[in-house]
Amino acid sequence: MGALNRAGAHMPGKHIIFLVPGMGTYVDDDNKPVDDWHKAAKKVIARELKKYPEYTGGKDIDHFYEFVPVNYDALFERLANKWGKIANQVADAGLTDAGALVDFFKGGKDPDNFFWTHFADVLLYYFSPLVRDATQATVASQIATKLNAEHQRAASQGGTVRPFSIIAHSLGTSVVSDVIQAKSKFLDENGYGNIWPPVAYLAMLANVSKLLERKVVNNVYAGHVVPGDYCNRYLSAAHKYDPFTWYRPFKPPLEGTAWGDKNPDPTKFGYVPVQGLKNFTLPDSFPDNPSEVDWSKLVREVTPHGFEHYFANPVVHLNIFKQTLHGAVIRSTTIVAKQNEFDQKSSDALRERLLKKIKLPDEIGDTDSILEILEKIKALFKTIGSTA
Repeated sequence: MGALNRAGAHMPGKHIIFLVPGMGTYVDDDNKPVDDWHKAAKKVIARELKKYPEYTGGKDIDHFYEFVPVNYDALFERLANKWGKIANQVADAGLTDAGALVDFFKGGKDPDNFFWTHFADVLLYYFSPLVRDATQATVASQIATKLNAEHQRAASQGGTVRPFSIIAHSLGTSVVSDVIQAKSKFLDENGYGNIWPPVAYLAMLANVSKLLERKVVNNVYAGHVVPGDYCNRYLSAAHKYDPFTWYRPFKPPLEGTAWGDKNPDPTKFGYVPVQGLKNFTLPDSFPDNPSEVDWSKLVREVTPHGFEHYFANPVVHLNIFKQTLHGAVIRSTTIVAKQNEFDQKSSDALRERLLKKIKLPDEIGDTDSILEILEKIKALFKTIGSTA
C-alpha cells in the first residue's frame, strides 16, 4: 500500500467508507438486510459535503467516496423474540440482573416499539457472548470481503490499494471497536492474510463503546484500537443532550498514552475528541408550532442521538472530510469558525421545548449496571415522548 498523507487524504482513487449503523431495525419482513439507514446516512453526508464547493470543485460525493454498507441487524431480529432464553443465560451466568432483564422486555417483541427496536439490540449484544461473537463475525466478514476485493483489484490493475475509513454510529461504535480489536484473530481463522491495514479514519458518532465495555475482556482505552496502531486517527463524538453518551462517556486518559502525549507521530496519527455538541438538526417537515408535534411518535427524531444530529455539526463532518477528502486542505481554524456559526443559529420554539424536557441528571454514577443505566435512559425517553 502506498504511503498515506494525513491518514488517507490526497490519495488517488475513491476513499472507501464503511458505514456501520447503530440501534434500530434494518431488515425487511423476510429478515433480509435493507440499506435504508445507509442510504439516508449517505444523503446526509452528501448534503454537508455540497456546502463546501471550495473543497470539492463542484464535484459530487461519488467522485470522492465509495460507501460500503455494513449490516448486522438480521442477527438481532432472529434472536429478539428469544429474550426469555437470553435472560436465562444471564441467570445461569450468576448475574443478578436476570429478573430485571425479563422485566425490561415484558410483553415480547414489538417492532413498532422504540424501546424494542433500540434497547433490545444493546442488551442482546452486551449480555450474550453468542450474539457478540456472531455479530462481530458477520461485520468482520463484510469488511474483510471488501478489503480482499480491493487488494485483488489493485493487483489486477497494477494500481494502489485505496485507503479506507469507518463511520460508526451508536451501538455500531461498540461493535466496530470489538471487531477491530480482534481483526488479527478473524483474519487468521479465515485465511485472509494481511489484507486489513490500519483504518485511516475511525469516526465514532454517539460513541457508546465505553458504556458497553466489559471491563474484564475489552478495555476500550487499551489494546489495539488506539491512534497509531489499528487506526491512524480516532474521532469520538458525544452530544450534550444525548442520554446514551451521558453514562460512562468515552474519555481516554491523555497523559502518557497514545491518545495524548505518547502519540508516535501527531502528523499522521491522532485522537479527535468532540464533546459537548449542543445544537439540533430537525426534519424540515416539523411544524413551527410545538403544540402540533406528536412527541410520543417523534422521540427518536427529536432526541439528539441520531446520525444526522451528529454529522450535521461542522466539527464532526469537517474533521472527517479533512482526512478523507482527496485534494482538500481544511484548516482547523475553519472548522472552529464553521462550528461557531452552526452553534449560534437561533433555536426555534421546538428546540427550546425539547431543551426543557431534556435535563441532565444531577449525578451520573459509574457503578450503575448497564440495566440500571438503560432504565434511566428509557425513563427519560418516556418523558420526552410525553405530552407535557
